[in-house]
Amino acid sequence: MPENIYEIRDQLERDYIRLGERGKYYEEKGDHANALLNYLDSLLEYVRYISCRESALQVDLYIQNYGISQGLTRNKQAEIVYEKIKNDSSEVNNWLKISYSLEEQIKFMTGLIIRLLQISKQLESSQIEKAYVVSKIKQIFDFLTRDYQKRFDVEQLNFYQSLSDYLENNRYILTSNQEAIQKIKNTKIEIKSDEPLDSLKKIRVALSIASSTQISLTQLETEIQSLTKYGCFIATAAYSTPTHPDLDTFRNFRDEKLLTNPVGKRLVNFYYQISPSIAQYVEKQPAIKSFVRHQLERLAKRIRKDLI
Repeated sequence: MPENIYEIRDQLERDYIRLGERGKYYEEKGDHANALLNYLDSLLEYVRYISCRESALQVDLYIQNYGISQGLTRNKQAEIVYEKIKNDSSEVNNWLKISYSLEEQIKFMTGLIIRLLQISKQLESSQIEKAYVVSKIKQIFDFLTRDYQKRFDVEQLNFYQSLSDYLENNRYILTSNQEAIQKIKNTKIEIKSDEPLDSLKKIRVALSIASSTQISLTQLETEIQSLTKYGCFIATAAYSTPTHPDLDTFRNFRDEKLLTNPVGKRLVNFYYQISPSIAQYVEKQPAIKSFVRHQLERLAKRIRKDLI
């Protein structure tokens, strides 16, 4: 658990809002390429924010139910909580799910639709990608209007009525690309370590992260099968999870610093050659695992200071 999980949460919130505003700016300028890039990143940072927010809520709920020494800082309390629940978080996840109101869950799913709509408008030249996005919008629309329409407020009723018109206008793109959409659904989400995420993979990764949260009402994407490729073998072993916020820090450092130059790319390739065997050793040695995690937490903190 990083020392500043709450700061990471707040930073992710600022990032997805800022990227969304940048996307709108470029869209109004008619620059659809940059609008798409920013809307995609905004979607990804939005679901990361939700996931990180849930991590912080897990800590708060655990403290409420079991209590932690009040003499400790909030961040130290968080570290203790995650050490206690790292092997079994099912109880805390149940508390988390119960803590959400249905209105909050509907709002989250509607937020996903709004961001997918922003992306779909920039994909006019890519029919298959647009068809996939529209299919996900329709999936959420069908699910919510079928099971939860009675809980909509007036604003949501108006929104989903206009969304019905949008889907009707885009029905052809769905029917004419059914085979391609099904092929995407049947394809595992695999991330190559030396390549940045393309538009489709960013969307699928974002929806996979969204589906893994307790606030989500339905499964939108499958689990990322090669998540260690998306992150770090050794760090994944040390943290006992591939979705810890510190791993996002290492991924960002890899993408923004290492993969932008030839020397960095060679270092990344070398790391991916030797790290699986090291990760297996770390996983089997609790004392070493604890030491490696402590060192990685310190490193992640330093990297964040440099990247922000």
